[in-house]
Amino acid sequence: MTDSLARITILSRAMAIASVSGLESLSIDVIASELGLSTENIYALFGDRETLQLHTLDAIVGIFEATIVKPALDETAPIKRLYRLCEGWFDIVEQRGLTRGCILYATINEYRTRLGFIGDRVNSYGLVEAIGSHHCRGPRCDGTR
Repeated sequence: MTDSLARITILSRAMAIASVSGLESLSIDVIASELGLSTENIYALFGDRETLQLHTLDAIVGIFEATIVKPALDETAPIKRLYRLCEGWFDIVEQRGLTRGCILYATINEYRTRLGFIGDRVNSYGLVEAIGSHHCRGPRCDGTR
């Protein structure tokens, strides 16, 4: 298996796990066992668990941008854009078998106020403001530290 194919395979499994249990649940040992790979191979490709989490988050955002946001932005009328966004979101949740809902929304809620690289990455996408800020309750809901 080439490095590129191995990365895709690992990230696909990581996204599947994260869609059920969240990014925090990712374990290199579990992924290696489920895919029949050595943990050393995964460490060689990603470095550490946090880097795997970051790459998984980036992959999730990439899928959402390509399948939801970009097609919606192709629409010129605002109501059609809104419809395309909603339609795309429902499609991706149904097609990807996300049994516990939207993985991106769950990740935003899990990390938006946490210190560290993953919280910084979540905030750098501007997703808190775009998707999740109106649901926040309590201190630090604006994504500030």
